[in-house]
Amino acid sequence: MSPTTTDDWPMYHVSQLSAVGTVVNTIGSDRFDGEQITALHGGMVGLPRHAFKYKRAGEQAVVGAPGCSLWSNKNQVFERAPIDPRGEVTDWLWVRPEITVQAAARHNPAVIDRPDDPFPFAYGYTSSRTQLELRLIIAAAKSGIEDQLAIDEAIVSLFARMVDQAFAGRSHKKPRKEATQKTHRNLVNEAIRLLTTDPTKKWTLDELGSKVHTAPLHFCRVFKQITGYSIRDYQLQIRLALAMDLLECGGVSVSDAARMAGFSSQSHLSDAFYEITQLRPSRASAYLSGKAATSLRSLMDNQHTDHA
Repeated sequence: MSPTTTDDWPMYHVSQLSAVGTVVNTIGSDRFDGEQITALHGGMVGLPRHAFKYKRAGEQAVVGAPGCSLWSNKNQVFERAPIDPRGEVTDWLWVRPEITVQAAARHNPAVIDRPDDPFPFAYGYTSSRTQLELRLIIAAAKSGIEDQLAIDEAIVSLFARMVDQAFAGRSHKKPRKEATQKTHRNLVNEAIRLLTTDPTKKWTLDELGSKVHTAPLHFCRVFKQITGYSIRDYQLQIRLALAMDLLECGGVSVSDAARMAGFSSQSHLSDAFYEITQLRPSRASAYLSGKAATSLRSLMDNQHTDHA
C-alpha cells in the first residue's frame, strides 16, 4: 500500500512503486510535541531541512537536521519534538517493500527473513548533494514535466544509494560500550543543535567544545566517528541546506542567500555549492523555484558527474 497525502504530509508523486513528498509540522502541532506516531509504511527515509528531535521507540533520541537521514520501519513507533522555531520540514521518499528488502539485503542478508524491519538504525548521515537531488526530484514531480517512469526510476536509484550510504557509515565503526555510545551520541546531538540553531555563527573549536563540555581533540574524534564529517564540514552542510531553502523561494539573490546562510561572499557560496552538488546556485535556484524546467535525466546525469 502506498502512502496517502494529508495537509501536513503533502505528496508530489505517488505510484504503486514509489512516492515522494514533504512532512510539515509547525510549533504547537499535536504531532510535533512528543506524541507517539506509528509508521504505517516501511521503506521510508526522510531528509530534514530544519532541526528537530527524533526518537524511535526503545532507542536514543537524535537531532534530525540537515546532513542527517531518518529511517523508519513498518509499525515503528516514533516521536518528534521541536528544536528549530520554524518547526519541521522534512523531504521524504518511499519505495515498495520488496525494493527496500533488496537494497538492505545487499548489506545484511538477514533482512530477507524480517522484511518489515530492514533498518536496524534510526538515523544516518548524508550530503548536501543527496539533499539537493531529492529536492530536484520533488521539483520535477511538482512541475509535471516528467512521466511516471522517470520519477519512479529517479526515486528508486536515489533510495538505493542512500541505503548504501547509511550502511557504509556504520561498517567502519568499532563496537563500543552502550554507556559510551550514549555519551558520544549526546555530545554530537548537542553540537548539531548548537550548529543548526545559529548556522551563521562563527564558532571556534574552543568555544564549541566548551559548550558541549569536551576537550577539543576528543570532540573532533567523536564527532567524526559518529557523523563521518569533521565539525567544519558538517557546519557547511547546514549552511548549504539553508542556502537551498533561500534559493528555492525564488525571490532571494545568490549574494543575499550567501550572506543570510553565513558564507563570506557570493563566490564562497558558489564554489562550495558547486564542489558538492555540481550545480551553480543560480541554476539550482531556477530549478527549485520552478522558474526553469529541465529533464530529470539531465539533472541526474549532472549530479553523478564527478567534479574535475
